[in-house]
Amino acid sequence: MWGEGGGPFLAWYVDMEAPFRRAGGGIVTWDQTLDIVAGADLAWWWKDQDQLDLAVRWGWMTADEARLVRAEGERVIEMIESRAAPFNESWPDWRPDPAWPVPVLPPGWASPA
Repeated sequence: MWGEGGGPFLAWYVDMEAPFRRAGGGIVTWDQTLDIVAGADLAWWWKDQDQLDLAVRWGWMTADEARLVRAEGERVIEMIESRAAPFNESWPDWRPDPAWPVPVLPPGWASPA
């Protein structure tokens, strides 16, 4: 994440999601609620642990699914702490080429096929 208008690098944001998959005329996603934020100095913290607990309580995911999500998060934390890729790469310095045009979505992009 960068500051507004291409400002300084603020943080890495790890959004725990199930793999995207195609279905019918679209793509199915599942945000698994738990996230990790790692500052520019790679100090990290969990985000939305309470929402993961609620997802289990409300039956949106099983306790076993929540354990798998947390285990994957812990794997990512090991990567952060050991400065493994991509956390050791130059992404914080990356900026898009200012000559790149802003993409335009085609008409009807939001309507199901």
